[in-house]
Amino acid sequence: MLISVVLPVYNVAEYLPACLDSIINQPYKELEIICVDDCSTDSSSDILTKYAEKDARISIIKNHKNFGPGISRNIGLKQAKGKYIHFVDPDDWLEADLYPKLFKKLDEFSYPDILYFMYKTYNNVTGEHKLKEYKNKSIINKILNPVRNPEAFDNWDRYAWIKLHKRSFLLDNNIIYTADRALEEMIPAAAAYINCKSLVYTDITGINYRINRSGSLVSEGYKSIKSVIKAFEHNKKLYKILPNDIKYKLLGFDYYQIRHNIVRAYIENYINTSELIKTVLKFNTPDSGNYVYNDLDPNEYELLINLRKVLMAKYCPDLWKKIIHLKKKLIP
Repeated sequence: MLISVVLPVYNVAEYLPACLDSIINQPYKELEIICVDDCSTDSSSDILTKYAEKDARISIIKNHKNFGPGISRNIGLKQAKGKYIHFVDPDDWLEADLYPKLFKKLDEFSYPDILYFMYKTYNNVTGEHKLKEYKNKSIINKILNPVRNPEAFDNWDRYAWIKLHKRSFLLDNNIIYTADRALEEMIPAAAAYINCKSLVYTDITGINYRINRSGSLVSEGYKSIKSVIKAFEHNKKLYKILPNDIKYKLLGFDYYQIRHNIVRAYIENYINTSELIKTVLKFNTPDSGNYVYNDLDPNEYELLINLRKVLMAKYCPDLWKKIIHLKKKLIP
């Protein structure tokens, strides 16, 4: 069974070889590796060419202009022929035996629409690895329908690269990525969650996710208020078919993710020389799709949250008012 691996590539020369090596060296060989070169200005294009010369499974699509990762994923999806699609970010890398394990799970669970796996964060500054585990371990290795099984939301995450999608599922439901460079995963992740009839959270650890990398879209944060509102309004319509408890959880999830990154981006922009804000931001650790402060006791956590609000209100009062208004508008 063919798996199509789609990589949107833009200026990741430092990390690209490790990513490609982790893919082509997989024991599972039935892969097509579609690299979409999004007009890189570093040596990423040369690296892709060298790898394609050595491995016939690698094909390169060159965008005529810089579209961003969302549109690049769509371009790769159009060319893909595999039964399943795996979108991979080129600054991350796969565990050595990921695809053989996933293939066994696909067969075991009768080829579901979406197959999830866990990941480890890799701090690009400290070199620390940390496993991101599921919140609800009781639903691991079970076939779930998100609409009928509300507990499925407990382990849900928006990232494209922590799951395999059945290609026919994506195409039949017209699930595509958006052009917005910071929010491109948010809308398709919600659409996939709403439309899928079978989802499995596996006990496999598959990806090493690089965090605190300079120049990544995550580090840039979400800076467009208009795109934030657009994404929220879009997802709000999608969630109408869900029971209220799940609908409000999803809206809350979306709101928290966006608010956090807007606050982070604007604070960094306004006071990027402050040692105080560096201290505040270093406690960011991803866990179960939300940003929580695992290393702090409850009192420190509350203090840190309040400090972020104070800094935001002081340095970006207009933006802070918009965020508060957005919360009241979108979340009952």
